[in-house]
Amino acid sequence: MQEFSEKFIDIFLTPIPDVKRLAMDIEVKVGERDFRIPDPRLAAQEIISISFVASDGLKLVYMLEREGFNFNKLHESFPNDAKLYFFKTEKELLVESFRILWDYPVVITFNGDNFDLSYMFHRAEKLKIERDLNPIHVKRGFGIMSKAECDLRKGVHIDVFNFFFNRSISGYAFSGAYQNASLNSISAALLGEKKYAHEEEIHDMEYGVLAWYNLKDSILTLELTRFNNSLVWNLIILLCRITKMPIHDMIRRQISTWIQNIFYFEHRRNNFLIPRRSEIKNVKKGGEISFKSDGQKILASNGQFTAPGNDFDGQKFLGAYVVAPVAGIHYNVVVMDFSSLYPSIIKEFNLSYETVLCPHKDDEKHLVKGTPYHICTHKMGIFAYVVGFFRDTRVKYFKPKSADKSLSQKQRSYYYTIQQALKVFINASYGVFGSQNFPLFCLPVAESTTGIGQYSIKQTIMKAEQLGVEVLYGDTDSVFLSNPSKSQMKEISDWSKKELDLDLEEEKTYQFLALSQRKKNYIGIYKDTKYVDIKGLVVKKKNTPEFIKKAFSQLLEILKQITNDDEFQLARKEIIAIVKDNLKKIGSGAFALEDYAINISLKKHLKDYTKSVPQHVRAVNAFIEREIKKAQDNKASKNEIIAIKNRYQKGVVVQFIKSKGPIGAKVTEHAKLQDINSKKYRELLKSALEQVLDALGISFEEIKGIKKMDAFI
Repeated sequence: MQEFSEKFIDIFLTPIPDVKRLAMDIEVKVGERDFRIPDPRLAAQEIISISFVASDGLKLVYMLEREGFNFNKLHESFPNDAKLYFFKTEKELLVESFRILWDYPVVITFNGDNFDLSYMFHRAEKLKIERDLNPIHVKRGFGIMSKAECDLRKGVHIDVFNFFFNRSISGYAFSGAYQNASLNSISAALLGEKKYAHEEEIHDMEYGVLAWYNLKDSILTLELTRFNNSLVWNLIILLCRITKMPIHDMIRRQISTWIQNIFYFEHRRNNFLIPRRSEIKNVKKGGEISFKSDGQKILASNGQFTAPGNDFDGQKFLGAYVVAPVAGIHYNVVVMDFSSLYPSIIKEFNLSYETVLCPHKDDEKHLVKGTPYHICTHKMGIFAYVVGFFRDTRVKYFKPKSADKSLSQKQRSYYYTIQQALKVFINASYGVFGSQNFPLFCLPVAESTTGIGQYSIKQTIMKAEQLGVEVLYGDTDSVFLSNPSKSQMKEISDWSKKELDLDLEEEKTYQFLALSQRKKNYIGIYKDTKYVDIKGLVVKKKNTPEFIKKAFSQLLEILKQITNDDEFQLARKEIIAIVKDNLKKIGSGAFALEDYAINISLKKHLKDYTKSVPQHVRAVNAFIEREIKKAQDNKASKNEIIAIKNRYQKGVVVQFIKSKGPIGAKVTEHAKLQDINSKKYRELLKSALEQVLDALGISFEEIKGIKKMDAFI
């Protein structure tokens, strides 16, 4: 560990240069009868505008002159320091655009692989522009959702769509801040800005409006690499340093490839042969922990486990352990958490494909706690010291530094970026090792990791109970303790370090906790901050109608004030009254139509919904049919009818209500309040709130005034 740390700590501490970079975006004239995104390989339509925004202050729009358009004025938001140039031919526009691309070492796009650069390359070929003038190189790709990969002949192309689309980046680095990987969604979440909103089609925009629309996309794309002291740019460079991969490849590959590359590099650094997966499987068969036929319970060779598991080639290995919750209302609940449980286990117990079931006879009695597997004591495994280095460096150095107020904001920001980069690897490491597709997958390593995890949390529960502390719930790497004293928590923490070799610390304290009978389903109110922790509740979903969200917010405001049973009993009556009131209001005219709206995006083109047609798609089809009939009655042009047909494309969010009638749904603009299906909305309210009410011990029967049998006894 020490040798590895000394050799590689410089990858974090070496300053990251703020390289000059250019963001760009293109706009294409769509055919009158075709409202789909143009195919870049065909490049059949004209490029009508290209915008450039660079870190050196460049703001520029190149625009094609078109018949029927005259320049009147720039959009009021068009920056004073930006320039707009017109070209008489598309060929001239492209050649001059290529001159700019040659000048910058880094070019940033949003979906440039699949569209912008690919389209420019193929369009240049169509216009017979000399290949030597074209800085773009296109090749077939294997990246995330990539049909092509676009390189620059001089410089680096960073397609930030690929970066933000990566689930490890969205989940671990940005904690799920954005809902989808669109430029609008990401910019809104991270920058607080959105694309220019417009009603007209792009090719119908006046020059001044089109210039601003095009430029705004480039501004947002560049800002995504500059906000918060260039967090994203620094993150990209750090990830390249860690993975030993060039920017082009790192951006376009998933984390399993990143981690694979790290371990391949480490094998080669040590002059180790890299084994094939089949070779590891033959030598380290695993599967000593086997499942009963129902697939729900497992039995190790020492007969001590019961839990769900994970599949590998028809075998199963032990999954995470979840303690059944003590349903009801609880106060002063402390959650103690194993810090980075699985990575800590991998490091502390020396788990790696070459150390588990090692060939040394003197290690055969050195069994992993909770499993039938022995571990090597002669050497430290590659998995153990690499994952251990990431984990310790983040937890013990960079995370504290990121919160050290004696440092400047810029320094803290940089340390925060480093610990976020390390977090990506730490959180994904076990997921990779537990995947049969990982080239160095070893079943006994996966079984040992989760086996130790189960053993650790079970032993912790036993220790807490020995100290007289009630365990209310436990999930994977944490235990919920009822009103423990500081001395009890310290004793549990010290015991964990001594007996389990794992750090167990207080993570949070709830002044109020409502636990449902369901696992992973609760509401907790943090002590002091009043922050609300909500797990597993339907009402959190973005497609929940507004009136239900408002009702839920009212409930939360009441729950935030509860600190004891007397307060809860008063709050209970208020909550029942709120739910009753909302049930009465449904369909009465008390809510506006927008309050009933449900928003669901189209995951594919309308014509592709064949086997199963969801309710929102049926609503759209009915709307289009009605609008076309109305347009035909009014003798509308063919183009107007085509526009109606193409209004709802893949990715568009459909806003609809649940209505009466055979279809059961109507697009909001096609609906009226009297169309509302009150019964369906009462069911929606019930399904959204019953998880919360269940945790509070309130049933819908009680809300409706139906008494239970035990009330009469």
